[in-house]
Amino acid sequence: MFMSLTDVSTLSSIIQNLAVTIGIFVGGTWALYRFTHKRESETSLVIDVSTQMCSYSQTDYLVLIEVALKNTCQAKIEVMSPKSGPPVYSDDNEELRHKVSLQIRRVRHGAKPGDIMNWFDRRHSDSAHFELVSGEIDLLSSLDVPSLSYTHLCLEPNEAYCLSVPIVLSPGIYLLMVTFLGERPDFDFWRRFCLVEVPGSRLPELQIETSHEELKNG
Repeated sequence: MFMSLTDVSTLSSIIQNLAVTIGIFVGGTWALYRFTHKRESETSLVIDVSTQMCSYSQTDYLVLIEVALKNTCQAKIEVMSPKSGPPVYSDDNEELRHKVSLQIRRVRHGAKPGDIMNWFDRRHSDSAHFELVSGEIDLLSSLDVPSLSYTHLCLEPNEAYCLSVPIVLSPGIYLLMVTFLGERPDFDFWRRFCLVEVPGSRLPELQIETSHEELKNG
């Protein structure tokens, strides 16, 4: 028994539709596996903080704080930080006005061995262990576009970006806190603390040599 051309065309159409359906099912199952078992929908960010410093005056140092951000996941991480308006984040312990920010506090003397220095001891004021150095610093200010009402940063998978802030600091021990708040604040929230010591003051070498010479002449 031979099939007519119409029957052959109908059978080919059925096979083609079945193949498309199977392909969609397999593709959807593979995508679901990647997003659930391999967790490719989850975001992860690595924050590294480094510093460089040089003498600025007889008592102070110019410190360059570099914050390196690296997207270590398979999804894009994006942040749009408004230049003005209400806080971007607020709870009982803190209030943030920038989505990618740096805060600096100087460690006070007087703590005893075993004391825990909690950054969030007291809201909106210096704690018993820290002295506020400056207000919240917007790390995205270098990416500012005057015509936009927000600053924007997008990190593709495995992409890294470095943000930096130069600031003058006096000798002492400082605790730095970097915060990154993405577009999904319940999931894309990362924070890194870093300890920095600015050495004690010293006279420039030229003035020390002049002082010795004056003593010899005397």
